[in-house]
Amino acid sequence: MSSGWAKGTQAFKKAVLDDLKDENLKNIVESEAAEMREPRWERVVAVSLLRLNKQEADLAHSPKAALWKLAIARCLREQHWVPYRWIAKRLHMGQVSSLGSAVSRTRKLDHKQFNEWDIIKKHENFD
Repeated sequence: MSSGWAKGTQAFKKAVLDDLKDENLKNIVESEAAEMREPRWERVVAVSLLRLNKQEADLAHSPKAALWKLAIARCLREQHWVPYRWIAKRLHMGQVSSLGSAVSRTRKLDHKQFNEWDIIKKHENFD
């Protein structure tokens, strides 16, 4: 956890971190944190689909490595720190193990090859 993660005294913060040493409690806290972030991630997906003129059904019916899907995956990962597991499942992109390298390869594409990225990045705000 970084600075500014909680309001309170140093003793309070230390107590919270000590509590998190219990693996079961740590897993509960992490799952609750993910549940709180998921609506934001869903909003990014919805806005990205809209910007790319895609529908929800296109996620299931398009190739796993479609450039437009990779653009959304890259945005989710780079801008919102979304776990690859969530991205792979939500965008119907197959195995988690290959998603990271596929997203990484998009960084080497020029803008003419990867204009989907420019479309998504054009408007940083997803609200």
